[in-house]
Amino acid sequence: MLIGSTNFVACLLSLTLLLTALPCSAQRTESADWYVKRGVSQLVKGDYENAIADFDKALESNPDLGLSYLYRGKARQAKGDLDGAIEDYERAFRVDSRIVKVAADIAEIYRVRGSFRLEKLELDEAINDFDKAIRLRPHQADSYFQRGRAHLIDGDYAAAVSDFDHCVELEPMHARAYLSRGVAQMHRGYEREAREDFEKCRELRREPDFMLQMYILETELKIKDRRARRVSQAERIAMVKASRRLIYDRAVPIMTHVTGTSEAIEAFAAF
Repeated sequence: MLIGSTNFVACLLSLTLLLTALPCSAQRTESADWYVKRGVSQLVKGDYENAIADFDKALESNPDLGLSYLYRGKARQAKGDLDGAIEDYERAFRVDSRIVKVAADIAEIYRVRGSFRLEKLELDEAINDFDKAIRLRPHQADSYFQRGRAHLIDGDYAAAVSDFDHCVELEPMHARAYLSRGVAQMHRGYEREAREDFEKCRELRREPDFMLQMYILETELKIKDRRARRVSQAERIAMVKASRRLIYDRAVPIMTHVTGTSEAIEAFAAF
C-alpha cells in the first residue's frame, strides 16, 4: 500500500476511528491521543521523521497504545526500515489483536524482507519470513514462489516442488513458477516433468530462450554457492565447474528440445 494513496489515507482514517473504541486504559492521557493524531497528520503528508517522533512521544505516555505502534510501523515501512516496521507491527498485534484485521499488509513486508534475504542467500531467515507471510495471507501466490526458490537453492527439491505446485494452483499464469519447478524436477531426475514445465513456461511468457537458460544457470550457481560456502576455494571452483557441466549436459538439451534455437545455445555455451 503506497503512502499518500487514496487507499492508504482511507485506511488511516478508519484506524483513527478505533481511538474512540479503545478501552479507557488505552487512552490514559490526552497527550498520547494528541501525539497520535498529529503523527497521523505528519504521516499522511509524508513527513516520516516527525511522524515517528510523535508516535515515540505517544508511546512514552502510553506504551500500550497499539495504534501508535501500527502508525510508527507504517512510517518506518515508508522509509524502507522493514525490520523496524515488522517489530512495530508485531507489537501492535500483541497490544490489540483487532489491529490485525486492518493491517494485514504486514504479510507483504515479510515477503519483501524474505526476498532481500533470499538474494543474500540467508535461506533459513528467508524461509522463516515467507512462512509468516503465508500464515497471514495463505492465498498470496508469490510467497509460495519465493519460498520455493529458497528451498530449491537449499537443495530441498521436494519442498520446492510443493511450493511451486501451490503457486501455480493460485496463479496458473505464473511462468517462472513452472520454470523453477522444472529445475527442481530436473534435479530429482524427472526429465519428462521438467520438459513439460519448461514448455508451459514458454507458452505463458514470450521471453528470449537464452534468458530462460540463463535463469536456470543462475539458479544452479546459487545452489552450488550455497553448498560451497563450507568448502575450500579449490573445491568451490570445482563445484561451479560441475554446475555448469550439469546445466550444459542436462538443462540445455531439454531446452533445445523445446526451443530449437541454436543461437541461444551458442550464447549459453560461451557464458
